[in-house]
Amino acid sequence: MVDVCIFIKSIAKVLLTFILSPFVLFVLGQNKLSGVYQTNFATYGMFGRTLTLNCDSSAVINFRGDLLNDNSFGNWTTDRKILTLTFDSTLHPQQRYKGQFNYKIKRNRLYLVNFTRNQYQELKEKIEEHSKENATDLKLPSYRNFKKKFGRTMKNHSGKTGTQYLKKIKSTDCERKNIPNDN
Repeated sequence: MVDVCIFIKSIAKVLLTFILSPFVLFVLGQNKLSGVYQTNFATYGMFGRTLTLNCDSSAVINFRGDLLNDNSFGNWTTDRKILTLTFDSTLHPQQRYKGQFNYKIKRNRLYLVNFTRNQYQELKEKIEEHSKENATDLKLPSYRNFKKKFGRTMKNHSGKTGTQYLKKIKSTDCERKNIPNDN
């Protein structure tokens, strides 16, 4: 009888661990990602972005350069190695960014996911259909080559390009923000 109770307790501990671990990983993931990110170089030498991921899952993107400076407000979530930013244009109709943006998380960098394989397939089908209707021979490069070239951004006005990403410049300690002051 004692062995059965010990066995049941050990199974309960294992089940509890499996049930709570996704929640703990979600909370710890929020803590790790929260902070301020900035583009690694300015597009055309003058346009940059700063992304602030707050502990409460709210996000602010600041777009600046050449007499422009505006903020877009939204929310963020994560799913494995993908950060999803969602901007609600009904709350802020004048903001620059609208809809959803996905970023691939690699270390302390966020890379914009430009084209998924499904989007590439849809584009390829449309181009093939257009080629048949208009008797042209338009073709897309392979998905790999397309993605390499499509994800590049102009660094300056002389044609130099590079892969732009957001790099973390400041971390936010979410646990400290939740502690009430003793004043």
